[in-house]
This record gives sequence, structure tokens and C-alpha cells, in this order.
Amino acid sequence: MLLDVRGLEAGYGPSKVLFGLDLVIAEGEVVTLLGRNGMGKSTTVKCLSGLLRPTAGEILFKGARIDRAPPHVIAHGGLGLVPEGRHIFANLTVRENLLMAAIRRGDRKDPWTFERVLDFFPRLAERLGNGGAQLSGGEQQMLAIGRALMTNPDLLVLDEATEGLAPLIRQQIWRKLEALKAMGLAMIVIDKELDALLGLADRHYVIEKGEIVWRGDSAALDADKTAQDAYLGV
Repeated sequence: MLLDVRGLEAGYGPSKVLFGLDLVIAEGEVVTLLGRNGMGKSTTVKCLSGLLRPTAGEILFKGARIDRAPPHVIAHGGLGLVPEGRHIFANLTVRENLLMAAIRRGDRKDPWTFERVLDFFPRLAERLGNGGAQLSGGEQQMLAIGRALMTNPDLLVLDEATEGLAPLIRQQIWRKLEALKAMGLAMIVIDKELDALLGLADRHYVIEKGEIVWRGDSAALDADKTAQDAYLGV
């Protein structure tokens, strides 16, 4: 198993957010973490990436525990993050944003290089000299994904993959994620666009008040309108 999360608990000060969360991801698998705002999705991502230390439970990545590891160790180990809000470096150029994230690991037959990322996102090649603050929202999201790919991840975690983007740009991002899936890259995708997620992901986890309340494949979730209304409806 690529990622195995067992009994994860976490919170902020006295406020507990996650209550024994469990999820697993196999190599090459795409899963989603779904739920309304404030249910614990981003807290889960912070725990996976080392930005928040869990209070209980275990996170095993490629067989090794990472729930006490710092973010840079987790990134070097192969977990790439595309954070909510993108968080690219506004004062660095596109070139600098990409190159500063480069991690080369010897186990890659076809590694993500600077040139390969630009081939994957041609728009970034046109904007190499522009600062992060000069990019559109869609370009910033492409850069955030490209920056994560430069770490040569085994697992890519995307928190709010298309949030705030125009419909045409969202379609472009979904096509890129489909391409990454076809390459065999495992992903956790958080987003609100259920139709796109049903077409992309192999399995889905639904979180409600810090606990997984539903899990299953796309066919099961698409058919379960009760679960959609109960846990995903506005």
C-alpha cells in the first residue's frame, strides 16, 4: 500500500478536528476526499504533508511512518503537495518557482525535469520570466502543479484543485490530471466539482465532522443520491 492512514486524530489547540480517520491508497490509484467546508479535509492534508502534527494515529507512506516527520523530509520521500490557494512565491519568476522545488531521486525512469514540466504546461514556458504575482489564477494553478511535479512525487495531493478558476481553465486542469493518472501517478484530489471527480477517481472518501462516513467507487457514489445530499449538498 502506498499510503495507509490509521486512526488519525488532529486539531488546533483545544479544538479537535479529526476523530480516528482511516484511508488507504494504492500505487497508481486516484482517490478523492470529499465533504463540506470545515469538515477536516485541509486538516488531513496538513497532517499528510507534515504541516500539522497529529495527536494520535499513524500515517505510513511507502511502509514508513511519516506522522512525526517534518515537511521537507516528507517531500523528499515522494509526497508532493498542491496546497489550497496555490501559495506560489509571488516574488519569484515562473522559472525560479519551478527550479527551487526540484528534487531528483534515483528511482525515476522518466523523471519530471524542468523541460518536461514546460512540455506538460506550455503556458508556463511562455511566462518563464514573469513573477508569480503577474500570473492569472489558472497560470498560478498550473505553476503550483508544475512545482509539485518537480519534486518527482509518488503521491500528488491536490487541495481544492480547481477552486476559483474559470470554467475553461477548470477543464484544462481536469485534462491534465487525467493525463497524470494515465501516467500512473497516484493522487488525492480535493475539489467540489463532483462530476469531474467521478470521471477521474477510482475511489472516494467522504468526511463529515472529522470522520470518514462513506467510501466507495465512482459508480457507487454516483448512484447514492442519499449520501450526496446528506454529506455533499449545500
